[in-house]
Amino acid sequence: REAKVQLKEQKGPLDWVNVTNSGENLSGVPSVLRVTPKQLKHNNGTEGRPAWSSFQGKVYNITPYFPFHPGGELELGRAAGKDCEKLFMGMHPWVNLEKMLGKCFVGTM
Repeated sequence: REAKVQLKEQKGPLDWVNVTNSGENLSGVPSVLRVTPKQLKHNNGTEGRPAWSSFQGKVYNITPYFPFHPGGELELGRAAGKDCEKLFMGMHPWVNLEKMLGKCFVGTM
């Protein structure tokens, strides 16, 4: 299991809750999309693109969560542009991803 990293000030779990309650559009899209595998792969956080990841058929924009991830940005980046279910469940199966990233929901596969 990877060690946690030192988060910057105001980037802890309660700060993330405040961000999700801010009303800001964290999904990065104007409306819910039907996401193709090609679109998911394309949105991998490189070249200025957002980082999307899918979990149980739902796609989330994980870009806003990068500075808040306890394992660090590099660890979260492993999920960018692909399905993260196996990785996520292998690291922290007790975490409710939908509750944590619900405001980052982009669409379904």
